[in-house]
Amino acid sequence: MNTNVKNWSLPIVAYLLLLGCSKASELPVMQTADYIIEGNIYSAETLEPVENIKVEMYEVTQNASDVERDLFFSSQQGYYRLKHHSSNPYYSSTYKLVFKDTDGEENVLYRDTTINIVMNNEEFLNGSGEYLGECVRRIDVYLVQ
Repeated sequence: MNTNVKNWSLPIVAYLLLLGCSKASELPVMQTADYIIEGNIYSAETLEPVENIKVEMYEVTQNASDVERDLFFSSQQGYYRLKHHSSNPYYSSTYKLVFKDTDGEENVLYRDTTINIVMNNEEFLNGSGEYLGECVRRIDVYLVQ
C-alpha cells in the first residue's frame, strides 16, 4: 500500500502544479500608469513667471471627498510638475488643481485658483507590458491679483 502512494504522488503533484499555473495565467493583470500635469504659472497682469505658488493635485472621486495625490511649489521660472502613479488606470481620471499664494504679499498677493482636468486613457505614451505609460498634460496658468 505504501508503494502505491509513492508511485501516484509525483504525477498528482505535477498535475496540480500544471493546473495551478494554467489558472494563474487567466488571472487579470494589474496595470499601472502615471498621470502627469505640468506647466508654468504667470501673473495675468505682467505675464512674468510667479514663483513659490503652492500647487495641490487632488483626484476627484465618486465619494464625497477628493484624494490629495501630489504637491509642488512653483520654481523661480514659475514651473510646476505634478504626478500621480495610478494602479487603476482603466477609466479616465479627473483631477482638481488648486493654486495658492502661500507667501502673502512677498511677490504680490494672488487669488486662489482651481482648475479641473480630465485625463483620458487614450493618451498614454511610452508604455510597456503591464505599465500603460504616461498621460501628460501641459497647463499654463495665469493668476490674477
